Amino acid sequence: MNKELEHPADIMYEISGEDIKEILEDFVEVLNKIYSPVVEGINRENEYTISEKEIDDILFDLGNEFLRAIMEGEFPSKIETDNEIIKISYSKIYKINSDIEIKAVAYPKIIDEESKKIRVIFDV
Repeated sequence: MNKELEHPADIMYEISGEDIKEILEDFVEVLNKIYSPVVEGINRENEYTISEKEIDDILFDLGNEFLRAIMEGEFPSKIETDNEIIKISYSKIYKINSDIEIKAVAYPKIIDEESKKIRVIFDV
C-alpha cells in the first residue's frame, strides 16, 4: 500500500510489498496515480536481471527506465518475475492526464526491512 508523503522540493511516496514483484507493482501504481495515463494493449516487453542487486538499486534502475519509457510513449503495465529475471510489459500511451513531469527517481531508501517499506523521492 502506497501513500504520498510531504517533501519540500520533490514528490515522495512510501511503497511496500511482500516481494520484489509486489514492490514494483506498487511503484507502478504510484506512477499511475501521478500520470493517470490512458493506455492500450501490450506494445513491448523487456527483461531485467536482478542477481545480487539490492532492492533500492533495482528501484532506482527500473524506476528511471519506467520514466524514460513514459517519456517515449509507453507505460509499464505488467510485472512478472522468474527467479533472477523481472519481465516488464509496456503499453502504448494514448493520453497522459497530468501536468506533472517527473525527471528522475532521485532516492529510493529502505526505511523498514521487516515490513519492506521503501521511500522513493521523485525529482520533478
